[in-house]
Amino acid sequence: MKKLILSMLAFSLFAGIAMGQIVDPNSPLEKDAAVRYGKLDNGMSYYIRHNAKPAQRAEFYFVTTVGAIQESKAQDGLAHFQEHMALNGTKNLPGKMMLEYFQKNGVEFGRNINASTGVELTMFMLGNVPVTRKGIVDTALLTLHDYSAFVTNDPAEVEKERGVIVEEWRTRRVSSWRMHEKELPFLYKGSKYAECTIIGDKHNLETFDPQEIVKFYNTWYRPDLQAVIVVGDIDIDAIEAQIKTLFADIPARVNPEPKVIPTIPDNEEPIVGIITDPEASNTGITVYFKSDPIPEAYKPLGVAYLNDMIQNLLSTMISERLEDISKQPDAPFIQAMVQIGAFCRAKDAIIGNVACKEGEGISSFNALMTELERVKRFGFTEAEYERAKANMLRGLETAKDNAATRENVELVYPLIYDFLFGNPYMTPEYEYNLAKGYLSMMPLAQINQTVAALNFEKNAVVIYKSIEKEGLTHPTEAQFTEVLGSLKDAKIEAPKAEEVMEPLVDASTLKGSPVKKIREGIYGTTEWTLKNGIKVVVKPTEYQKDEVIIKMAADGGKSIIATEDLPSIEDNVLYLYGANSGISKFPQTKLQKMLTGKMLNVGFFIGDFEQGVNAQGSPKDIETMLQLMYLNYAQPRFVEDEFKPGMDQLRAVVPNLVKQPNFVLQTQLVNTLFGGNPRSFVISNEMLDKINLSTLEKVYKQLFSNAAGATVTIVGNIKIDEIRPMVEKYIGSIPTAKKPLKWIDPKNDIVKGNVENHFETEMTTPKTSVALVASGDADYTLENIILKDAVNYILDLIYTESIREEEGGTYGVRSMGSISAEPKGEYVLQIIFDTNPEKAAHLIQLAKDGLNSLAEKGPSDDFIAKTKENLLKNVSENQISNYYWRNIIIRHNKYGIDTEGQYVDTVNGITKEKVQNFVKSILDQGNLIEVVMSPKK
Repeated sequence: MKKLILSMLAFSLFAGIAMGQIVDPNSPLEKDAAVRYGKLDNGMSYYIRHNAKPAQRAEFYFVTTVGAIQESKAQDGLAHFQEHMALNGTKNLPGKMMLEYFQKNGVEFGRNINASTGVELTMFMLGNVPVTRKGIVDTALLTLHDYSAFVTNDPAEVEKERGVIVEEWRTRRVSSWRMHEKELPFLYKGSKYAECTIIGDKHNLETFDPQEIVKFYNTWYRPDLQAVIVVGDIDIDAIEAQIKTLFADIPARVNPEPKVIPTIPDNEEPIVGIITDPEASNTGITVYFKSDPIPEAYKPLGVAYLNDMIQNLLSTMISERLEDISKQPDAPFIQAMVQIGAFCRAKDAIIGNVACKEGEGISSFNALMTELERVKRFGFTEAEYERAKANMLRGLETAKDNAATRENVELVYPLIYDFLFGNPYMTPEYEYNLAKGYLSMMPLAQINQTVAALNFEKNAVVIYKSIEKEGLTHPTEAQFTEVLGSLKDAKIEAPKAEEVMEPLVDASTLKGSPVKKIREGIYGTTEWTLKNGIKVVVKPTEYQKDEVIIKMAADGGKSIIATEDLPSIEDNVLYLYGANSGISKFPQTKLQKMLTGKMLNVGFFIGDFEQGVNAQGSPKDIETMLQLMYLNYAQPRFVEDEFKPGMDQLRAVVPNLVKQPNFVLQTQLVNTLFGGNPRSFVISNEMLDKINLSTLEKVYKQLFSNAAGATVTIVGNIKIDEIRPMVEKYIGSIPTAKKPLKWIDPKNDIVKGNVENHFETEMTTPKTSVALVASGDADYTLENIILKDAVNYILDLIYTESIREEEGGTYGVRSMGSISAEPKGEYVLQIIFDTNPEKAAHLIQLAKDGLNSLAEKGPSDDFIAKTKENLLKNVSENQISNYYWRNIIIRHNKYGIDTEGQYVDTVNGITKEKVQNFVKSILDQGNLIEVVMSPKK
């Protein structure tokens, strides 16, 4: 690919000069001048940028270009282990002092305090840190400083952390991970990458000498490989001065270990890996055609950006063709796509992915390669190219329009890529103009000349992954090689011409409904009642310059659907129907082309007690959004040939999915919770036979043919006077009847009492999975909603301390609470974790003890203080989101709860007694379900 792009350079330069464009690919790209870039004498880089969204918050990141690829054999898994140890004590912040300090200031472990290790990088994050006091800023910078060179790696802490790491290994080691490890020797044959698993070998994790992690840290954690990134509501000059002073005590390394990027050898003959696993859920094939990446010296130049642009355009156009094929009733594959770009630091690749039915691997692979060969021979059509360009520019235009309203975290990752890969961070406006300039001087003929030079004859790697089961025969290496070898002589036709596009809706035929009543609503909203009875609530905001979100909902939902019809509107079925079926007279393949250059997403939903349509998009496309909302109600589309591909996908996946341990657990949990009630189920082989399009159509029309009683909530960057005529036209034309639908109680409650379901199942990686569910009646009030969140946070603190840290028994315990209003006020608390089967009984008791202690003694004062600080900190972070305002507007209008006006006072009013009484009121109802899945012995 590098050679292909560089061969265009002379053409690009000539065209740019001829057209007077400032798009010289040989010129350096302009970096964002708002970022303060610097490098200390010891070699450490820093990036600082002011941004006040959220106000009084900042992101503090520490990044190093070190990952698992730097490990020796004795250090397998220790790059990731080192990431954990950085959170377990440093010179200036020993033990858990750092975590304790930030949690007291509302910064949450996991969500705000975290780290991540990859093959080629490691990064540490302190996110959404309140910068309301200098001491907090000082501690955040001190934390990054200590990550750099002063992690203690205390041998006692290493021993304690082994259990946590092993349990993370256990949790991660599902089918997809095992198969990924098996593919490495094929994908990276002849390279160190072939041995790099990130998490490491379980035996080594349990037995390595603690001095090995010290050796790894002392060798690779050094300032010339590190960067500090600070973005937020901060004083740039002050932060820079602090960094220069604070990090000056870290000396530059003398004679450092050379950091070598491993090479991946070329291969003349295809490398083919046939990989199976008994818990795999589908059959998939990935083919790689490797090439050298663009040289590092070009990264700061326009040619690197031009390279990325062309790779993205080609990926988009090829994937569009493959998606069109997948939606045909007798498609040769279930799904397929192509991505062109880097797949590791050492190589770029054309990467083709195809998901297929069992036993059809070779025919699906042949179909994928036929399309790639068709592109190579005939190139793309003008219509395909214009769509790809329009969508690319519209995406960049959206980024440009939203530039002033970006949140802090959105600015961090481009700076990380600048440091790690040398991709200059540009302003969205500059990038938009640059891309527009390049696209204006790249005719289709030049693009087609580029793809004509694609080479599918060398550097090919084919990875086949499938289910391992009796009776299923898998392709051979020779069969895949034969497909690749037959391309050159294959008879392939040129792509066919496309149909002419037409309008989505003829607006002149719609009568609409005028606004007959206007009133001022809560939170700065305006409420319109249309003549057809639909209520519209509008709140203009500028939190995101290029965003409008809409939700239209009415009562009903699955609650009013007959039990025997529910399989046809199961969530997976609805998702695939929505993805594959179009609207009105337009099939999905044509609809997507009609929406070229538009930034929007519109889709229907059917919930338990309501149905409607969600929409999100640009203010520039709001009329199209409203048209699609209208069509979802008035002109849905039900075509068997468009429904069939989705069902084929389910029939290919579900029979294997039901054997996966996590899926078995989910099925057992649902059956236990609802006592086998047929209204609550998980998709299964038996259920597939009950699904049909005619039932889906019947149910859909039952729910959507009458929008009486519906409320439309619109939040975003809109002008009320401008959207009113469109709302009257399209929402006003949605059909309504005299009486609205009403939800009913489906009589599908969680079972009462203490229920245990301990069972065993076949699994490849032995683990015990635990789900504890407590439930009980609880009023749907703001205080209870907040107490539910408080209990979640407090349990996370309790279980992190006891089950994770003290016992080393799990990677993490998830506590999830929900409180509902329909069909009655009910609180449900779920506590879920994986562990070593030998420790399961002890940890289950610890989990129960933690819950019971809240009911008997209440939380500690320290935990209450941390919880309140966290909840209050989240308020200002939430208030800059359109989704936050949409949700609290709906909550108020539906239930009369004033979240915004009363939230802070209600949080401040939380006491340990209130938390204790809330938990006790639930546990006293005596409903605790315990589902435990263990490996079959």
